[in-house]
Amino acid sequence: MDLWTTTVEQPVADPTLAAFFLDRLASLARRRHTALDERQRVALARGTFSVLLDCLDLGLGAQVGALLARHHAGSPTRGHAR
Repeated sequence: MDLWTTTVEQPVADPTLAAFFLDRLASLARRRHTALDERQRVALARGTFSVLLDCLDLGLGAQVGALLARHHAGSPTRGHAR
């Protein structure tokens, strides 16, 4: 069991809701890594975290874990420490 599947996963009543939140999470994660300054990165990180929690509340932990793993694997490394 990993971080994303520690809660009991229940099916989402509206599949379009799941798609909306997963798409939003992917978009925010991409934008965070291309932000031009620290202020933007912080704001986008907060938004990403908020949507991540929404996804977990919807029982989308496995999908979130897979999405973030794919995103992390495809992200270029930045020249600053995180």
